[in-house]
Amino acid sequence: MTCIEKVKNEIYNYDEKIPDLTRGVISLASNSMGSTKNPSNELVRIMPPLEYLILRQNKLQDFKGISYWKIEDIYQYYSKFFIITPQQEKRLLGLIQTTKAKFPHLAPRNLQKVYAASYWLNYSIEKQYNKKSKDFLNSVLQFYKTKGFVTTAQEKYVQKTLEWLNDSLDNKFKKVPRIEFPQFCSQ
Repeated sequence: MTCIEKVKNEIYNYDEKIPDLTRGVISLASNSMGSTKNPSNELVRIMPPLEYLILRQNKLQDFKGISYWKIEDIYQYYSKFFIITPQQEKRLLGLIQTTKAKFPHLAPRNLQKVYAASYWLNYSIEKQYNKKSKDFLNSVLQFYKTKGFVTTAQEKYVQKTLEWLNDSLDNKFKKVPRIEFPQFCSQ
C-alpha cells in the first residue's frame, strides 16, 4: 500500500467535495510542534481528533449544542501548546465513536458539512450587494445556528439567492455551490 493510499483511508472526507477548512489550522500548528518524530505521520494520526476538537470548540462554537464542556480542557491545552497528549487523543477518539453511534448529528462528517454550509453562507453574505438578500441570508444563518436546521422554504430561497449572486459575481470571485444544510440538532 502506498503512502497516498494509507492517507486516503485515514481522512474522513477524502472523496467528498466539502471544503475542510480546519486542515489549514492544523497544518500551521504542526510546524511549531518541535517534535523529532516525522511530523507528517504524527499529523495524519492525530488529524481526525484535532479536526473534531476544532470544529466543536472553535469553528462551530456559535452553533447551539455543538460546543461540549467536557472537551473544553483539551481545547484550552491545544490552544496553548498546539498539540494534544495521547490521553486527550484517546478521550477525543472515544467521544467520536460515541457520537457516531449515539448522536450522528454530532459525528465528524456531519459537523464538517455544517461547517461547509456555514462557510458558504458567510461567503455569500460577504459578497451579496442586495440588502434584502443579505438580510435574508443573515437571518437564515442565525436560524440555522440556533435551531439546528433550515426549513424547506428557507433552503429553496437560499439556493435561488445564490443563483442570483453567482450570476452577478465577477470571474475573479469563486462561485458559491449549492449549499447542503445538514441537521445538527437531535430530533
